[in-house]
Amino acid sequence: MVKIVESNLVFTSGRVERRMSVRHSTQRIAIHHTASGDVSAETVHGWHRNRGWMGIGYHYLIRQDGDIERGRAEELRGIHAPAANANSMAIALAGNFELLPPAAVQINALVWLIRDIRSRYGKLTLIRHSDLQATACPGRLFPWQELQRRLQQRTHQVVRGDTLFSLAQSYGVTVEQLRQWNNLSSGMIRVGQLLVVSQNI
Repeated sequence: MVKIVESNLVFTSGRVERRMSVRHSTQRIAIHHTASGDVSAETVHGWHRNRGWMGIGYHYLIRQDGDIERGRAEELRGIHAPAANANSMAIALAGNFELLPPAAVQINALVWLIRDIRSRYGKLTLIRHSDLQATACPGRLFPWQELQRRLQQRTHQVVRGDTLFSLAQSYGVTVEQLRQWNNLSSGMIRVGQLLVVSQNI
């Protein structure tokens, strides 16, 4: 199961009178890349503080190994795109997707995180940084259509006692469909495995 790594970052301004603003509405999720190598939330935190901000402007950072690190608290207003700071949550993926696409484990983590956020805030609109202003972010090699397709799939996390046959019966599909959708060469599944059980929800 995916977990959030708590970064325990300290947000300071050097001016006592400044406060971090609470976001009053949450309507969108904005996707970014760091345009760098594999960096931590702490590293990005330092970059953003050097720009005069109180700290990392993103709410989450997904590392190249799929780890999800917390940036600023979910309820706080981000600093990532002027047109969306007031009503969106920001997720950045570590990497430069003008040069190389994100790792498969990063996209898996991103799908999980978007679903987790939507489970608490409703079906928020998904946007790219480039949808908001003149920028290449999150990069020409970011698999936007693939992400949209993945988010339409229904998934099931395998628990003890599950079999492909029992799951096929539960979800009204065939064993062959489950094998095809999950690239399974046999009927073996393991506890904790995330399986696609429907192509549309």
